[in-house]
Amino acid sequence: MKEKMQNIFIVFVYSFSKLLVSDEKTTRSDALSSMLDIFRFVPENFSIVLDFQVKWLDDYLTKFPEESREFAQMLASGRLTFGPWYVYPCSCLSNGETVIRNLLIGEKVGQKYGETLKIGISPLTSGLNSQLPQVYSGFNIDAVLVPESVIVPSISSNEFIWEGMDGIKLLASRYRQIKSNQFTQFISDYLCNSSENSGLANNFADSKTPGLTLIKLDETGMEIDEMKKNIRILIESVSDKKIQTKLNKYPWAIKESMKLEKLQIKRHELLDEATFHPHSGHNYPEKVRMMNQNFQLEQLILFYIEPWIEIGKQLNAPPVDVDMESTWCKLIEFQNMSQNVLSNDIEKIDDINSEYEQAVRLAKSTYELAIHSVLSRTEIRKKTGDEFFIAIVNTLAFPRSEIIEVTFEIPAINDKKAIEINDLSGRSVPCYVIEKKENSVTGPDGKRNLTRKYKCIIDVKNLPAMGFKILSIQPVLYPKTLHQTLISCEKNTLENDFMRVEINPNGTVTVFSKETAFSYENVGYFQYISNQKKQSVESMRTKITTEQLRPVIRQIYNCSLSAAFRIDYEWKPGTDAFGGTPIKFSNTIMLYQDSRFLHYEINFQTFPIGGDLQICFPTNFPVQTVFNNSRFAFESRKLRSNLNTGDENYYNRSFPMVSLVGLCNEEGGFSIFLNGLNRYKISSINKPILSIPLVTDYDESVGKRLKNDDLTVERGLKIKLAFFPHLGNLENGQYVRESMCYHVPLSYHQTEESFGTLPTKYQFLSIEPSDLVFIALKKSENEEGIVLRLMNPTDAHVHGKIVTYLPLRSVCQVNLKEQVMVNIQIENPNRFDIIVLPQKIVTIRIVFNFSDGNKIE
Repeated sequence: MKEKMQNIFIVFVYSFSKLLVSDEKTTRSDALSSMLDIFRFVPENFSIVLDFQVKWLDDYLTKFPEESREFAQMLASGRLTFGPWYVYPCSCLSNGETVIRNLLIGEKVGQKYGETLKIGISPLTSGLNSQLPQVYSGFNIDAVLVPESVIVPSISSNEFIWEGMDGIKLLASRYRQIKSNQFTQFISDYLCNSSENSGLANNFADSKTPGLTLIKLDETGMEIDEMKKNIRILIESVSDKKIQTKLNKYPWAIKESMKLEKLQIKRHELLDEATFHPHSGHNYPEKVRMMNQNFQLEQLILFYIEPWIEIGKQLNAPPVDVDMESTWCKLIEFQNMSQNVLSNDIEKIDDINSEYEQAVRLAKSTYELAIHSVLSRTEIRKKTGDEFFIAIVNTLAFPRSEIIEVTFEIPAINDKKAIEINDLSGRSVPCYVIEKKENSVTGPDGKRNLTRKYKCIIDVKNLPAMGFKILSIQPVLYPKTLHQTLISCEKNTLENDFMRVEINPNGTVTVFSKETAFSYENVGYFQYISNQKKQSVESMRTKITTEQLRPVIRQIYNCSLSAAFRIDYEWKPGTDAFGGTPIKFSNTIMLYQDSRFLHYEINFQTFPIGGDLQICFPTNFPVQTVFNNSRFAFESRKLRSNLNTGDENYYNRSFPMVSLVGLCNEEGGFSIFLNGLNRYKISSINKPILSIPLVTDYDESVGKRLKNDDLTVERGLKIKLAFFPHLGNLENGQYVRESMCYHVPLSYHQTEESFGTLPTKYQFLSIEPSDLVFIALKKSENEEGIVLRLMNPTDAHVHGKIVTYLPLRSVCQVNLKEQVMVNIQIENPNRFDIIVLPQKIVTIRIVFNFSDGNKIE
């Protein structure tokens, strides 16, 4: 016999949506006033959750400090609860570290006002991934609320144990959420049930009905007077019944009324209904651009700005004036805005895109300052008067040898119109000039000086882990002749040591992997699925592809280091859907000499609306497993249909990810690396097609966003991705490494002479083996030393070796709140070892030893 909940909970949740969507000060002030009015109206025996976030409470009390006393009383009594999030997160490309910072900042800011709520709640609309139990546990949260929409086929009760991929277990409980516009109906249904059955608890104890109901108090969906009326009716109806109203007591009530060891266990990820929606994607080009900029900003902060500011501090480099916590807060707020803005609110989307562009420019400028601050501590000396320097920086924690495209400008010397690049030991660095331009610049003395701007491809070998190498640029009379095989030696073909790529007349490619001896055919065609109301039902979801097109294919450049082709499309998917207006876009395909993946860059000059546009990667091999990364989780799923249905379209669904998705069997497979798109779809199971929804455009919104009937708009959208053929599956971690190399590219910086003490080939910190994924390097919360975060994505124990440039004083493992868990023994002054368990996120605090004898001056 199933155990039943004896405690029924009804809890109010105040939504800040009106404050989120309104920029007018008067409207926001009215919303804040009505918020307080509601709080005073609700009886003290009810608790109100402040939307599970801290920011808006902090903003309000910072702006109106005179209200602090009343809020303090309501918080102390438990009438108001808040947190655990700084800003309630969304699926807008939040990676794992951003989720951690959101909780970390939420707790830190919340401490000013009281204890944050120690209950986890679904943070991401794209599903609850396998690592969230570990993240919650790192903040001492052992219970999580799960929406009733979450599909858990193997679980029959509302309460169950959720076990993450690392083995950590949380108590999970379903809840139902009542929105403001559903409030009246809920009251009616609730009173009806109460009158028909005096045993109210029995109704709610049904396994299909959650024992917890969250009622959103959102004045955007209901007038304030009507809301008060409904609140009064509900309060009166539950006053004589055993109804609990304090959310912080909910986990304890479950634990007291149930034997947890008897609860069913759900392992790994939970997926909500939206995840299974076959047409889920990002609406409109503007929204896709927003995702892309979000990704850029996230990567810049996480892998470039924050680590190198901390490295500069440890090296006593000139300080860079930036508040990293405020920078993270801005990113988190951006993600929230990106999610909440309406897809047809083009003006608002444009405003947010403009803010993003400014933030990305500022982030790039900040990174330049941080790098040049560290470079100023380096000893760089000119050997000749016309020698110039460039620094190549590797921000990842393992050595890399890669080809990189760089641009620099140096004074023009009339008789020396070519260049040579060498490392400072005198060894030649292979270089190919793609483009050279001459500019006339007025100097401080008023004289006109001629400069030459070079766009080059260079081959950088043995770049240190989390470090840099200085290269010398020398003007010469004649360019050095390269006697090496060109990447493209045949028409419309690219080839290196890892693959041979043939560009087909229709713009798709055939990739032969030399590692797997397998050929991948018809790769990268585009598909449009019209969704126009004026079409017949039969043709409404007709799939139209570029497979029958003959686009213009031309070579951009070709050398021994790299080659690139551009494919120009002018596509009319159908006169009925587009009125004869073509979609114009180009697809640039590029292959580097030593790269294991093929680069794509898709540029749209005009973009369609009124349907879905995807890029498709069909499989001509038996697919057994689908895998992707999603916020620390590297999910693997068996490709199989629903056992209860024979419908092939069952697997036409969309899944969440961050930057990587792949298909494989025991012999081979391929992965797709993506910048700025966080969904993928798998269609069918007999001949699976992996498709990336570039943009989904619903026709019911078209009339609101256009003043005419033209169904294409000028947008200038740019999307980047890479195709990576490989052996095996994700478990050995090598595809994670390749993905990191793609998403965290080498950076380059033109620099000058300096007279510091750092070597010109410098490594701050390295991590071995590469299966240990570098996640973050940040300032310690107690401002002593730095914090290094790593993850083991494999199913095996990994023996990690961390080597540092500076000598170590102390090393300890901490939790995500940065509370000390265990000290780590130091046997070598510049190295420590650590064993990382399978699928574990590990956080380490490192304090360096700055004695007079080794401190860098």
